[in-house]
Amino acid sequence: MINTPTTQYYKEAWLTKKEIAKHFSFSTRWVEKRVCEGLPHAQFGAQKRFRISECEAWLMGRSTSNGNR
Repeated sequence: MINTPTTQYYKEAWLTKKEIAKHFSFSTRWVEKRVCEGLPHAQFGAQKRFRISECEAWLMGRSTSNGNR
């Protein structure tokens, strides 16, 4: 398989709320609040899962459009 950005995306791991919170050095409650504000995630049964690249892009977009909240 050729290693392209698309194949890299599909290889990226889905993280739990706890894991994504740890990655950003925030609490799981912070993650829950950002989900309500539109933080990208996928629902697998009763659990939400997150991709680091999607969350980082979303946060970067918010910081540039909202005056670095």
